[in-house]
Amino acid sequence: MKKLFTLLLLSFAMLASNAQEIKTVEAKGLGVGRNDALQDALRNAVSQAVGVALSSQTSVENFMVISDAIATNTQGYIKSYTIVSEKQNGENYEVAVKADVTTTPLKADFNLLAKGVGGVRFLAMYDLRSINNSEKSDYDFVLDQINKYFASKKYRYIDRTRFASLQRETLLMLGDQDTSGVSYAQQLALLADAQFLILIKNIRKETISEQFDTRIKSRVIVDAITLDNCTGEGLGSISLQGNWQEGNNNVNQPGIASALQSDMDSLLNTFSAYIGGWINNGTPFEIRFYSSGTYRDLRDLRTKLKQDPAFGGDLEIVSASEFTKINCTYKKKADEMADKILDYADQVPTLKDKKLDVKLIYGRQISFAPQGTEIKKTKVATVLKEHDAKSQPTTEQKEKPKEETTQTSTSTTSNSDEKKLQGGFTIFTEAGEKFWLIVNGSKINENPAAKVVLDKCNEDGAKVKILFADSKLKPIDDKLTVFSFMTGEVYKNTYVIKKKKDKYSIKMVTTTVIGRRFKDENNNGKNDYIEEEENFKAGTKTNTTSSENSTTIQTLNCTTTMPDADFQEALAQLKSASMDRSFTKVACNIMNNNCVSLNQAKNIIACASFDDDKLQLAQIVYTNCTEKNKYYLLNDQFTFPSTKEKFNSFLLSKK
Repeated sequence: MKKLFTLLLLSFAMLASNAQEIKTVEAKGLGVGRNDALQDALRNAVSQAVGVALSSQTSVENFMVISDAIATNTQGYIKSYTIVSEKQNGENYEVAVKADVTTTPLKADFNLLAKGVGGVRFLAMYDLRSINNSEKSDYDFVLDQINKYFASKKYRYIDRTRFASLQRETLLMLGDQDTSGVSYAQQLALLADAQFLILIKNIRKETISEQFDTRIKSRVIVDAITLDNCTGEGLGSISLQGNWQEGNNNVNQPGIASALQSDMDSLLNTFSAYIGGWINNGTPFEIRFYSSGTYRDLRDLRTKLKQDPAFGGDLEIVSASEFTKINCTYKKKADEMADKILDYADQVPTLKDKKLDVKLIYGRQISFAPQGTEIKKTKVATVLKEHDAKSQPTTEQKEKPKEETTQTSTSTTSNSDEKKLQGGFTIFTEAGEKFWLIVNGSKINENPAAKVVLDKCNEDGAKVKILFADSKLKPIDDKLTVFSFMTGEVYKNTYVIKKKKDKYSIKMVTTTVIGRRFKDENNNGKNDYIEEEENFKAGTKTNTTSSENSTTIQTLNCTTTMPDADFQEALAQLKSASMDRSFTKVACNIMNNNCVSLNQAKNIIACASFDDDKLQLAQIVYTNCTEKNKYYLLNDQFTFPSTKEKFNSFLLSKK
């Protein structure tokens, strides 16, 4: 009996072993410490097992992408392991392991990801508008090195020459509307058919001193942002750091190569870990509906999607006029998902009548619209404008500046803006350094000067770039405001460029309110007209804003804050309103009837993309925030120092 029981146990063990299909592999790993090296070794062991177990499927598109993504889930596949050897290897630690890898779930997950990943291409890029001509060769070198790494990994990528050919087209599609760099990157990636982005933001040098400043070391750092272009989700920021070298060296290609060689694996891991997470959560999708129905109609569709176990995620609806977006996850292929949504849409009467159809499948972004409806897109200009005319001065201009101009008075006002009261600003350097001023892509002063005056600015928010005549000084990027959406006040401000700890920045010196704008109610609100400066100073109004657009907040007796369910609904309204920039009106309606906590205030401010808009929301929300004593903690919501100063000044005015 005992022998029979033992035989049965052995039989079950053999069956279990066969069912699990164990593969024994040996692998090495490197890391800054023992644990990092061990985890790297286990990931390499899983990667080897994928190659052995799925050698017959090497024709699968993006095989290496899927393999690397699976390797991030080592705990799900490593049955057991032993450390064969370990040692210190220079600055790193090295571990060798012998591991038993369970390939049965590995194969299932591989097939699952193969359906979700589909055709994945990577695009390494930079924003042409944010760099000088002299820096371009370094940025191109970064792209070449990243693409060389992708080629060695057998990843699919967009060649730099293709990237270069699309830059002008993308810039013309956006015009001067974008200030973040992200939508520029997303537009370019869409044209290039790339699903994942690496946006190079900055190449810089870091220096340290040792032994009483007698020895100096430096290294090159490349700052990058990773992005899922199909869903618009940011995957994180990473700084690729080169090795320390003796001396105060400039940014150079060997230093850049060192930075990329050291940290490209870490950069790639942001994508691998993200894709690996699809195994448990499903593949993320962004579903877009154009001219398809109201929020209520799409809410009925969302209810049906929630009842289908293949769909998951938050299924959050973002809705504006003629446009609705739903983010979700799905565990099968994109075309199968499109079929499902069309079937469910036909079960909603109002959507069925519209006869929705698929207009675009771009990776994991699917767009729907009624049959016969075309999605409106910005058209590329018929004649290509020279980008250099809107960009920085050439190297030759920098090296041979003309005779100094102490003051330049000019205007960027177009004919359509002549009826508007225009703000402006003056910028000067504290120590007399000469510079070129570039506003919204247009060069203001032809010759470098220590002081530049812009009489009229046809933009309520101006993207400003300061390029010093001394090419050794790093350019300054900032955004200056000449108009308040809250009060209608128009400003003429004075700014100084100051140097602090080897870094230049723009600081506001004075601000002057020169007038106020009001809506022309007799012209259906299509144009703004201006109250004269004399009337403004006298305190008389030519017209007033309608109560519907008023930004005056009623002070409430705040003892409790909004319930979470109500707040989430209000937040959804704000996010929808941010798409057509009507969020101040929505925010006022919310704050006239509710009180919020500091954390809720933070979430409201985050609904805006730009600093000026965030500042408006912060001022609106302050009135009925229950934690005014901690409101200064929201200072970190703003990007630019000038906006932080305005926020702090606002708080001081409330003391």
